[in-house]
Amino acid sequence: MNTKKVLTSLEKIVFKKLLNQMQYIHCSLVSWWILNWGSQLLKFSEKSAMVFAPHQDDETFGCGGMIARKKEQGIPVAIAFLTDGRGSHGLDTDAQNLIHIRQQESLTTEIFQYPIWIFWRSPLFILLKLQDIAAAYRFSITSVKEKKQRAINNRIHFEGFQPEPQRYMLATDIFVLASHCESFGLVLTEAREAGCAIIASNVDGIPETLDHSQAGILIPPKDIDTLTNTLTQLLSDRQLLNKWKFRAQQNLARFHAARVNEETLAVYRELMRKSNVIEVMEIRKLVTGK
Repeated sequence: MNTKKVLTSLEKIVFKKLLNQMQYIHCSLVSWWILNWGSQLLKFSEKSAMVFAPHQDDETFGCGGMIARKKEQGIPVAIAFLTDGRGSHGLDTDAQNLIHIRQQESLTTEIFQYPIWIFWRSPLFILLKLQDIAAAYRFSITSVKEKKQRAINNRIHFEGFQPEPQRYMLATDIFVLASHCESFGLVLTEAREAGCAIIASNVDGIPETLDHSQAGILIPPKDIDTLTNTLTQLLSDRQLLNKWKFRAQQNLARFHAARVNEETLAVYRELMRKSNVIEVMEIRKLVTGK
């Protein structure tokens, strides 16, 4: 049995969590070796460049740092996408919608001018041969990385675990739950109680939690355009925003713990009553012999 077959068999029997840890350790070691020992320093070129990418976002994975560095220096960079990206998520995906999403991805990267780059890593079960990395080069993108980090810090805040998230809810105007599936979404009741205007996906138990569009705006799942437009409307229209903040706080009594507790007990009482009826019927059958 060759090495590839051994690894494939191992992949089938190793727990997923352990497998992910093995792959993380492996790719981290490979990345560290390439950056520190197995690569040559590449001199920055001030020439313009044209990048050919299979579809949108591949240019980011392949040479996002180089593109950002050249743009920082005012050097022209053109990107040619060879496909429209419709085949990237299998046959079950809405092709036209996916094409539009891919187009927006490419435009967004150009607008913000700090594409996200991810250093290429080797999964454990893709056999990486030494000759594949023998001619590897490293290139410093420290300046654009710092620029990207500043841009992210100005727009996005990663707060980590918060034991008292209520204070964040109370300080929030708009709450978005863009789930692809959601059985109930307790966080929606918390957002309603805090008086947030709510935008959420029209899937599973979310419509019922939002009183079927009476307490929040429902949008189709995975619909980036509708989500963007709805957010823009709320952010640009204070009267509309206040309307949905007010509506979110209406009819909340049905979510109170006392009511939920009583209705849950009622279900158990009904089951117990039916169980007693069945037991009585079985006893009668035994007595009558029927």
